Amino acid sequence: MQQRALYHEPARPPYGVEDVHIITLGQADGRILGYVGLSGSYDQVPLALDAPDRPRLTTETAHQVDLLRRYAGPGLDTHRVFEVKRFLRNLDMERGTQASLVPWHIVLGFGRSLLALGGPQRRVLAVGDAKEQVAIRHLLLMGLDLEVVGAPRPACPGPS
Repeated sequence: MQQRALYHEPARPPYGVEDVHIITLGQADGRILGYVGLSGSYDQVPLALDAPDRPRLTTETAHQVDLLRRYAGPGLDTHRVFEVKRFLRNLDMERGTQASLVPWHIVLGFGRSLLALGGPQRRVLAVGDAKEQVAIRHLLLMGLDLEVVGAPRPACPGPS
């Protein structure tokens, strides 16, 4: 599997916070044109962001960095953290209006989802790794206050 670069997320347990999938579909044929996922916590109960036994997010494991400890405090726990996954657009689309609008439709769904997930306090933390000239650019254009953390390049797990 490692030699062919086929990786997958762990199967979700039947508890924790549900994932959110934001999808833009083609009106004519139903093809997936854009996608972003927000992966919720696997914790049965909310944990403090600096809890020593807190399971690490896949981004934290891959980059060998603790992304959440700095945000530990009242009102923010692991059930209010979502890991951003696969912010992408169908690259086979012809250039044009639709192709240029797809990222903005995904960004709109992303923003609305974060507002809803934040609850009445509008408090939610989205983390993940992203390419500087792609997803990060879109998020900055959205007006989000990003904190970019330098980390080692992702390391793929060795054969088991």
